[in-house]
Amino acid sequence: MAVRGLVAATGCFVEIGGMITKIQKWGNSLAVRIPRSVALDTHLSSGNAVDLAVQDGRIVIAPARRPRFRLDELLRGVTARNRHGESETGPAVGREAWIPV
Repeated sequence: MAVRGLVAATGCFVEIGGMITKIQKWGNSLAVRIPRSVALDTHLSSGNAVDLAVQDGRIVIAPARRPRFRLDELLRGVTARNRHGESETGPAVGREAWIPV
């Protein structure tokens, strides 16, 4: 399975697709600066979430993918047992139109 992202060997120096960058201290943590070309290739920008894992002794950093949910998939999880009744929220406070059932 190919992982699109940054694969780095553990240690003091990190190889990124032929480039070498240095691990630096950032507060109480260690940080790897991702070169612009790698960020562009992996569609990363400042503030993006990433998945961080260790695979076969390597650090793997890949863009995090938000799960996509479909309504029919979510509704499959609704059963008579986990379905709740109506909840009273109080009287209308705006211009709501309540239709009696």
